[in-house]
Amino acid sequence: MIMLMRLLALGALVTACTTLSDSPKKAPAITTTMPLEEVISIALEHGGRSLEDARARIKAQKEYPKAEPLLFNFITNRSRDWPTNSLANALTLYRLRPPKKVVAVFEDLVREKNQTYRQMAWQLAGAFPSSAMAISIDKYLTDLVADDELEQAFVPDMASALANNRLKSSYSVVREAFYLKGDVDYARAMAQLQPESASADFLAYLQRPSIEELRQLNLETVNIYTCTLILQHYTHYPPAISSGLAETLFKYSVSRNHGLADMSREVIEKYVVKHGRYLALVLARMPTMIQIAFVEKSNRQMTPMITRLLDELMDASPSKDIVEEIQNIRR
Repeated sequence: MIMLMRLLALGALVTACTTLSDSPKKAPAITTTMPLEEVISIALEHGGRSLEDARARIKAQKEYPKAEPLLFNFITNRSRDWPTNSLANALTLYRLRPPKKVVAVFEDLVREKNQTYRQMAWQLAGAFPSSAMAISIDKYLTDLVADDELEQAFVPDMASALANNRLKSSYSVVREAFYLKGDVDYARAMAQLQPESASADFLAYLQRPSIEELRQLNLETVNIYTCTLILQHYTHYPPAISSGLAETLFKYSVSRNHGLADMSREVIEKYVVKHGRYLALVLARMPTMIQIAFVEKSNRQMTPMITRLLDELMDASPSKDIVEEIQNIRR
């Protein structure tokens, strides 16, 4: 009890500290003989080097079994006006080993109004997945749906936590967050939870930019890292061929971003053997400038599958310019 009271008294010491850097007040040196509760208090207040020294001390002297309940009490009994960095420091020490009451800490933090606290809760849930954690997460999300407050859970670490806890039943939650936010973390979680469904669901996102936007250096309607992940995902889980998919891939294949263009071509090649004629017909119906750009890029990176596709395009395209362009690169 005395040890707990000392830790709780930390609130009076840290309320003036407002950043994640070390406290401006000089930190006492952490020694090997210093009481554990004092070590923790210094680490929580000052962070930085003091936090690293506390971690080293706890590990070296194998004090985590004693430190864990002290940290748990600090985290769950914290005063709401204590600075966020003290809580972050406490969680850093708390995560030195898999905590026994990690689910209880998650449940405590995730229902906070403070978004930073909720973010920490999801980070904890992702770092220590378990069946108990999965049940707790599922209950929390169910409560949010019932209260029409699901968007409160839409932070990137939520997606990682759902994926790490293998909550396939929560795929629709991640998908909704993805369509709203577009962050790569949501796309990655979708791919992990339900890879085949994700392939189909990703297409609507890829279709957002116009061809004019894709021909620019900067993309505004989509996240380039998200698009990269999706196209990489398509190389392993190609969705069913459709005119919408084919047109989208051809648009990205002539993107000014060489990385996106190359990956799109790689995906296109996977369809050529079975759907080469169909792809050529789709490309032949697209604007001439897209066809010419595709042929020109093909000249720089010709492969057997692209050669086969260009043969089909020569037969399918009504444009003499396209036929002549293909013939020129063959000479």
